[in-house]
Amino acid sequence: MKNRVCTLRLPASVNPRSVWKEAAGSHSCEAMDDTVYVQTFFDTFDWRLFNRDLVLLHENDRYLLYRLPDRETVASLSLPCGTGPVYSTDFPEGPLKEILRAHLSVRALLPLARARTRRQTVRVLNRNEKTVVIAKLEQARVADAARNGQLFNTMALRSVRGYEKHLRRLNRSLCAAGAEPQTEDLFHAATRAAGRKPGDYSSKLSIVLEPDLNGAEAAKRILGHLFRKIRRNEAGIKEDIDTEFLHDFRVGIRRTRSALSQIKSVFPDVPLGRFRKDFSYLGKLTNRLRDLDVALLKQETYRSLLPGYLRSRLDPLFESMRAERTGEHRRLAAALDGARYRKIAADWEAFLEGPQESVSPDNAEAPAKGLAQRFIGKRYSRVIELGAAIDASTPDADLHRLRIECKKLRYLLEFFSSLFPAGEIRLIVDHLKSLQDKLGDFNDFSVQQADMKNYLRALPSEKTHPETFAAIGGLIGCLYREQQTVRAAFSKTFAEFNRAEVAATFRRLFA
Repeated sequence: MKNRVCTLRLPASVNPRSVWKEAAGSHSCEAMDDTVYVQTFFDTFDWRLFNRDLVLLHENDRYLLYRLPDRETVASLSLPCGTGPVYSTDFPEGPLKEILRAHLSVRALLPLARARTRRQTVRVLNRNEKTVVIAKLEQARVADAARNGQLFNTMALRSVRGYEKHLRRLNRSLCAAGAEPQTEDLFHAATRAAGRKPGDYSSKLSIVLEPDLNGAEAAKRILGHLFRKIRRNEAGIKEDIDTEFLHDFRVGIRRTRSALSQIKSVFPDVPLGRFRKDFSYLGKLTNRLRDLDVALLKQETYRSLLPGYLRSRLDPLFESMRAERTGEHRRLAAALDGARYRKIAADWEAFLEGPQESVSPDNAEAPAKGLAQRFIGKRYSRVIELGAAIDASTPDADLHRLRIECKKLRYLLEFFSSLFPAGEIRLIVDHLKSLQDKLGDFNDFSVQQADMKNYLRALPSEKTHPETFAAIGGLIGCLYREQQTVRAAFSKTFAEFNRAEVAATFRRLFA
């Protein structure tokens, strides 16, 4: 019991009315409220609220954001029935929207679990008819896959200040009558019944490798982890829930391709060559849709770069992008349902789960940690060599090449991080990520300019307002200036990555 609050769980086999009647026999009770709620718990697919100890609950027409540890409400609002906001931007202005916008970014809210709950509130009085405790009995039936529903009954008691002894007495009586200390709340019970476990998906890698693994065993564990992430995102892409499903799917494919090319000589060349081609095909299949997603997500930023009178003139550009995106999404969804993708997935899974080959390549039996040190050290040297050679006269293509090398280094560090001290890996990755972000911005500005030029050329001059040409041309100019700003700051960004502390850590771990 903490402070003046006590929460108990009533097993499904125990009659809540009988328990309460027996426990509260020494007090008189006065009913305050008796309401039935349909409750829906929301979060993103990757649990962005839960990871911050928050839960978003919808009860009838009210949204409640509360802290999971103490159930204290952080923000709430009422919306008309049928409103059904999906993204943080769909909520009206106010504290709830601000908090959701900060935590959710572009992810959609999904209804992860439901319950139908009867909540009875009772005022407990002493002999002088003073209120000493407020009791809430919640009788919930949580929806499960079999659609039978599971009972989840709880009782929450809150004492009035100065009457804590009555709370203690009621607590003892309730436990004697069959109640138990609550170890699980309705949120966890409902999500479990719905087949989900809070935190069961994250876009971050959490691969645990034991030091005694050999190269082939470690590679299969890494690739299996990546494959499960790829598969988890298929449905969200096809249903077009939000753009992060495609993003995570693509990252899984890129990491897989990187692992196949960098963790060398642990598998036979046959069938590895075929799988490299398969994942290259999947990467190309998603490229255009992701480019369109990025551009459409940035449309308000693009508008803000232009004078006010030109902003609406970008509408034809974004309408064209949305139309193209519809076609690209339809094409990708069909491919994910198609025979070629199903065969790739089935064959890859069979390869990962199959036995190790009897004839092993050179690195198959080598200790995984030694291989990691060799691969990472070599890639790091390549990054330093390329980065140190870049100056004001270096072609843009060299910065793009460095970006790819940094990405490969980052993937290797993520794959094998569990074999090295966590603090030192985190130091390296944090500095590498800063360099990657700048190089990524540089590349994005390049791609976006090329896209805008293509749209500009495709616009029919006889049907297009002259100011639309001016708006797109102005936007290209703004993107070019932003790109040059990033480039001008490159030497400082690279120096931060190549600082003595980071270089010494690399040498200590991977030399």
